[in-house]
Amino acid sequence: MNFSKHFSLVHLFLFILILFGLQISPRFASADEGFYVGLNGGMNWISNATKGSVVAGRDRNGRVHDIEGDNGLLLTGAAGYRFSNLVRMDVSYSRLNNELDWNGAFPTFGDSAFTSDASSDVFLLNGYLHAKGLDKERFYTVDPFIGAGIGFTSNRLTNIIERVAATGALGSNVHDGTTLRPAARLGVGVDTKLSPSLTLTSSLDAYWLDGFETADSRNIAAGAFQNIGAWKIDDVVSVGITIGLRYSF
Repeated sequence: MNFSKHFSLVHLFLFILILFGLQISPRFASADEGFYVGLNGGMNWISNATKGSVVAGRDRNGRVHDIEGDNGLLLTGAAGYRFSNLVRMDVSYSRLNNELDWNGAFPTFGDSAFTSDASSDVFLLNGYLHAKGLDKERFYTVDPFIGAGIGFTSNRLTNIIERVAATGALGSNVHDGTTLRPAARLGVGVDTKLSPSLTLTSSLDAYWLDGFETADSRNIAAGAFQNIGAWKIDDVVSVGITIGLRYSF
């Protein structure tokens, strides 16, 4: 997850300030409808992952527990249409990078501890309702909204390392896993009008990513290949905070 650690919101804020200086106008004429594109960036945190496989590992008797997620980069691009001051819809692509760790318990010997990098490519169809559609004068410049989306995600686990939980000794390198899962999003946000065509937007969103899983094979510390039961993490939810720009045509 080194890439996410190098990500800085400072660059995004500088970009916003430059565009604001170029686009600001004393008159904020507004079209009630039209096409738009947007780009948001921020961070996400895996906040809920409580269930996992019970038939994993070499003997297919490993049980997942103590699931922990970390924080990482979140980027979203969208293209859509605003039907009125109240309603807009778009299609979006979001990339979420994170870390996902868990322990595996076995009935005949001690726990294994797993670390991995988790990433999701999320494709959604979204709908939004804006306060501006209820009171145009009050919410003309600052416009709160709610949104929801449904679609699918390609979830991947990479750099999966298994260690002996008690000692930290290397146990194996579990092979990368990719799975296609349903996805959904629910969020709230605020639009701030910068010019007739440019809007500063910020949002708080919860992404339901369904689950992640490893491949059904590994290389043990000595290098030998083994087939195993895949490790699975279910009911994964990630919460993201983003800020960005939307341009209306």
